[in-house]
Amino acid sequence: MGKKIEKTVMLNFQPIQVTLKVNQEISMEELLQLAEEAVIKQIKTKTTRYSYSVKEGESFQLEEASPGLIVREKSTGKIGVIYAIKPNNKYPIEIVMEGVRRLKVMPITLEPVKDNIHIESAVFGREAFLKETDEWVEGHTGYFKNKNELIPFVVNKVTKKEIRIFPIRHTKSNNYYPLTTQHKSLMLDTKNKD
Repeated sequence: MGKKIEKTVMLNFQPIQVTLKVNQEISMEELLQLAEEAVIKQIKTKTTRYSYSVKEGESFQLEEASPGLIVREKSTGKIGVIYAIKPNNKYPIEIVMEGVRRLKVMPITLEPVKDNIHIESAVFGREAFLKETDEWVEGHTGYFKNKNELIPFVVNKVTKKEIRIFPIRHTKSNNYYPLTTQHKSLMLDTKNKD
């Protein structure tokens, strides 16, 4: 027998619907338990359609993700930064990569960056035409001038009143800076700008 390796298999099921005959007074918990049992039975009979993907090694989990986290796309080996997480979407993680390329991906396509990638290498900037109008949108990266410190950041959310930025880092954290539009002057494209 060969050497054992880790593989991650992800199954994506089509929505499954089951019809149950139950008493009118049944509680929601009991109804859900019966529905789960019926779904498991349906899966075992192989009448449920699904798609799958298989990746080598351990898989990145949605629970490990946070905006600002540096990750590597497995298929290309390129570095990216998570800028948004939307757990209810088919592709719940939104990342930005070199060239300000934004992607919506599944966790299985990513891996955490364990080696010490220099954080500045994950600052990809923003499109030139948006620099001219001083606009920042979701997925843009830059430096936040906080007193005498320049903090690499990624834009998570932009509203009329607030720009939410997360520091770019190697570890999960939910700390962010809620900036007003008056703070735009503290958001820099490069370290060289005053």
